[in-house]
Amino acid sequence: MALNPPIGIENAFLASNYPKFFLAAMASTAVVAIVLTALAITKPSSIQPLLKPLHLSQRKWQIGFLAGGATALAISALLWNNAARNRRVDYLTLLPRLVLTIAVDLVLLPGALILLLIALYKKCRGTDFDSDSSGRVIGEPAILLLHGSGFNETEWLVARAFLAACGHKNIYSVNYAGLVSNEHADGVVKYARSAAIRAKMAQIIEETGQHRVVIAGHSLGGLVAAQIAENEENLHHIDVSDVITIASPLQGTPMIDLAWNLSRNREAAMAAETLRHRQMSQADPERFRKPLVEAMIESDRTEQTRYYTISSTTDYAVPLYSGTLARTQQELEARHQSGRQLICNSLGHYGIVVSPIALWQLHRWLTEATAQRQQHRL
Repeated sequence: MALNPPIGIENAFLASNYPKFFLAAMASTAVVAIVLTALAITKPSSIQPLLKPLHLSQRKWQIGFLAGGATALAISALLWNNAARNRRVDYLTLLPRLVLTIAVDLVLLPGALILLLIALYKKCRGTDFDSDSSGRVIGEPAILLLHGSGFNETEWLVARAFLAACGHKNIYSVNYAGLVSNEHADGVVKYARSAAIRAKMAQIIEETGQHRVVIAGHSLGGLVAAQIAENEENLHHIDVSDVITIASPLQGTPMIDLAWNLSRNREAAMAAETLRHRQMSQADPERFRKPLVEAMIESDRTEQTRYYTISSTTDYAVPLYSGTLARTQQELEARHQSGRQLICNSLGHYGIVVSPIALWQLHRWLTEATAQRQQHRL
């Protein structure tokens, strides 16, 4: 049975009763943070008898209380930000929200290792996640999920399960080049034209009976999706109706440029960098990304291909303005109001691809693409 999406989490914060609830939760969490921190610093002896059964040294429980206080402050900042939703609050709560999202991404790292082992198991058995074609629906748009740099299709396992529970049947994913796409000379164009993607497109056409495809990409995958939509449709014999990018460096990621600027020799650092990272940088020395983005904007304007973007204010790798087609605040607000841009306030670069907020929006856009496909057929 397909899941019915609830009120969008981002929109729910704007509903009349939600701000009061979250502001109350924020206030109580902040009180807990202040009490924990004050006890740990000013009166350690007052709480030590209560912790004696735990056999913790004073230093250990002080560190624990300080960590608990910092976590409580970060959570209260997140709640305050989501409840109030204004620019001043965004600025005031940015640092604790950023710390919290980095911590969440770090917690997800062990899960990435497990996913890599799953991918290795699949590879050893000579199968992939799309081997079973029994559930495919003829005529329904297919969605192809493209992974980010240095990883593989297993990053989409949570999203695949989520979308399947929402009723989507034609879900596909692919590895560009083996288990981990890390070759120094490989870039966006090579991935977009790879034999793996050509084979996957042929599989989609055979199993769904159509050439119309929706592509979603995380990080580097968003640029690969755009390259396919703008320049490789004829190669793959497909029509890309919609592209959804999640934390993709459409305007370049500042982290790469920062690393170059901090190096002793910027030019040497740029020359030694992988091709895909040069393409994703803000400097764009390959002169690749900027023309691609211009083509994306034009296709979106004429609706030859519709582009939807998801980005977060606390994504340290691809910040909000790096992950959108908008180049000004006014354009960003216009895209957000038109439903083409989802702005998240508490998600990191890896957490965003498994977040219910992003996945619900992905489901809505896919449902919209399906409805438009049916209208087109009529």
